[in-house]
This record gives sequence, structure tokens and C-alpha cells, in this order.
Amino acid sequence: MNEKSFACSSHQAAELYEFELFVDKLYGFIVVKETDETCPGPNPEVVIPDAGPIVAAIKCASGRDPLTVGKPCTPAFNYIKRKWNINPSRTMMIGDRTNTDVKFGRDHGMKTLLVLSGCHQIEDIIENQMNERDDMVPDYVAPCLGALVPETIQIYY
Repeated sequence: MNEKSFACSSHQAAELYEFELFVDKLYGFIVVKETDETCPGPNPEVVIPDAGPIVAAIKCASGRDPLTVGKPCTPAFNYIKRKWNINPSRTMMIGDRTNTDVKFGRDHGMKTLLVLSGCHQIEDIIENQMNERDDMVPDYVAPCLGALVPETIQIYY
């Protein structure tokens, strides 16, 4: 199965194919994933390359800049807002990265919550504050998503 195979109507597939041809003529390649250089692994001594080096290699080889459509990109927010009728002032962006999730929320008028169970930690927030990167400072912080559930709620399997 090639990467263009997925469940959709023939009309949706035709629209997607037309969009791909259009974008290919203009940009050459599209970046959807966050483009960090590395991501944390289970062993802090081991560096795991993330999407950033791959994007950089393609950019260098092709001589073209990618069209980025993932967080914190405004076109991604505009699509989400339109598709689900989002009211930013009544919406919270929750994520584990200050440079994508928090920035995405702050740039688009949402409250933000950083969960510390992922990439970025308190030290990253402090560094962003010191460097006046207020767009990457969350409104709220939680140790993990589970911390948002009251202890009195029990889930039975």
C-alpha cells in the first residue's frame, strides 16, 4: 500500500490529488510534523533525530523551502477553527511542547496548558520567560493529563 492510500470518497481523493499537484508545482514538499532537531528518548544519553534533520536535508538537496502546515502554523488553526467552529476565547490548547503547542495556542488567542510528561519542562518555561518569548510561556502547567482528573472519579474496566 502506498502512502496515498487511505479511506476517503472518490471526490475527496480527486480533490486531494489536485491539491497535491498544485502544491508540488509551488513548493515541492510539505512539512506537517514539528521540526525539532532531536526528540527525547527513553535513555537521556541517546540522541534520537527528529523530523528537523530530515527536513533540512530535503531543503538543502532541493533548494526549496517547505510549506509547513502543522503547529504553530496559522493556516492549520484557521482550518480547525472553520471546520469545528472553534471560539478561541473558550478553548484551551493542551500539549507537551512550548515551541509548538503553547505557541499555537498563544498565537491564536487560546488559553494554554503545558503538561510536563513530554518534551518541555519548567526549565524551558523559565528560559522562555528570560528570553522574552512570552508566546511560548503557558497559562497553566500540570505534571500530566491525569492530574486534571479528580481523584474521586474511578474508571472501571
